Amino acid sequence: MNNLEFEEIYKEYSSDILNYISKKCKNKNIAQDILHDVFSKIWEKKDSIYTSQIKSLLYKIANDIVISEYRKNVIQNEFEKSIYSNSYDTIYIDERIDCTNLKRDYTNALKKMPENIKTTFLLNRRDNLKYKEIAELLGISIKTVEKRMTLALTFLRKTIL
Repeated sequence: MNNLEFEEIYKEYSSDILNYISKKCKNKNIAQDILHDVFSKIWEKKDSIYTSQIKSLLYKIANDIVISEYRKNVIQNEFEKSIYSNSYDTIYIDERIDCTNLKRDYTNALKKMPENIKTTFLLNRRDNLKYKEIAELLGISIKTVEKRMTLALTFLRKTIL
C-alpha cells in the first residue's frame, strides 16, 4: 500500500469508523484518538495488508482498541477507588500503608527510573501490551523486555518499600 492508497482509504472509511467508535465509547475526543490509533496500525502494517480486506480490518482494529481502552479504564477506576476509599481493605506491610503516600512514592519512583526501563514497564502495565508486542514496538528482543521488567519491578520495590 502506498501513500495515495492510504489517503484514499482514510478518506473513504474514517468517518464511518469514527461513528462506530463514538457509539462504542460515547466520547468524541477518545473516539478521535482511537481512530488515529487505528490508522496508525494500518500504516505500520501497510506492506502486509491486502486492500480488498481493509474495511473489515479497520473495524476489527477499532473494536480491539476500544476493548483495550475499556479494560484500561476499568483497571484505573478500580485502582482509584481503592486509593480513595475509606475501606478497611488497605494494604498491610508491617503497618498500614497510606495509599496516598504509596501513589506519590510510585509516581516519584517512575520519575527516577531509567527511561528505557520506564518505557518498557509502562507499555506493559499501563498500555497492557504483551512482551512480544513491546519487543516489536521498541525493536528489542523479548529477553530484553523481560530483563527490563525485572529491573523495573526491582527498582520499584527498592524505591517504594
